[in-house]
Amino acid sequence: MNWPSYLIHANIYLVLFYAFYVLVLQNETFFKWNRTYLVSSAALSFLIPLMQSEWVKSLFVTEHIQEVSQAIIMQPVALNQIQIAAESDRSLTIAEWVGIIYLAGAIIFFLKFLWELSRVSRSFKDGVKAQSFFFSIKVSEELPERESILKHEKVHARQLHSADVIFFEIIGIINWFNPVVYACKKSIKYIHEFIADEAAAEEKGKSEYTLLLVSNAFGIQKEQLTNNFYNQSLLKKRIMMLHKMKSRKAALLKYGLSAPLFAAMVVFSSAAVEKTDIEVIREVSLVGPMDLAEAAVSLHKAELRTQQTTPNEVANALPKMTRKGEEENALISAPTESMRDTSKLVDPR
Repeated sequence: MNWPSYLIHANIYLVLFYAFYVLVLQNETFFKWNRTYLVSSAALSFLIPLMQSEWVKSLFVTEHIQEVSQAIIMQPVALNQIQIAAESDRSLTIAEWVGIIYLAGAIIFFLKFLWELSRVSRSFKDGVKAQSFFFSIKVSEELPERESILKHEKVHARQLHSADVIFFEIIGIINWFNPVVYACKKSIKYIHEFIADEAAAEEKGKSEYTLLLVSNAFGIQKEQLTNNFYNQSLLKKRIMMLHKMKSRKAALLKYGLSAPLFAAMVVFSSAAVEKTDIEVIREVSLVGPMDLAEAAVSLHKAELRTQQTTPNEVANALPKMTRKGEEENALISAPTESMRDTSKLVDPR
């Protein structure tokens, strides 16, 4: 599987996993389970295209062989009718332009990521009152209810929420063109705050903790990579989820529904490779008296190994294949001529 095909598959799986989260899991109060689902599903989106089930492949072997036979028998094309125009000078193809644009975007987002990392160290020295990044925690001494805020930030540090943020930033560099990636980044930050708020509110109570959030939610600069206690864009959702009734234990069964989704993706990934092979073989049509199927499969394997054969190389190879076919035809027709000559010597009586 080449890189473009791999990237397309990974993004399809990422979209499907996130759609399942939004439709089924998003409103549940199992915040730690939601965090585990988002992180693991994002990782699986990039691993599933590499998973090849031999059992699934075996279901497509018969169809694979039949397609080879049909491509050879039903759509024959004589070798002497193939015309290949060698290109001495050519411009960039659409695929190459797309590759250049993708690479340029990835470089830009990588540089943006490095810039944001450099801002993190500066933010701890600036006027940000409460934030954390991995095990680095800053809570201003001037803040009221400092202990509650410190407990909130310690939850972020202890559970390595910053690692999730970095992980999704890396995915954002690779899949910068996919809007679902940005939705995933926003969702994982929501979940981080829900988890930390739930832990910090246990001691003070939900109502008092809510007042603490509201009374301090102003004049704070938003940092992309840090966990900021006073993030105004998340405030409303945090308060709503803090006071939401806990989900029932039976709702945990919803997470099990993602297992069939995962299995379907593995089946699709394994089947897609075979289907791709079949589509390529459909384009291969040869005419010859012997070993046609073997020749078609050999050409297909060579194409998958190199994928860089130039028209000149193919043109040079055609005379050899034509001579071989003529020799085989001569060998087949030779016995027939001998039988005709022998028949003249036999007495008609």
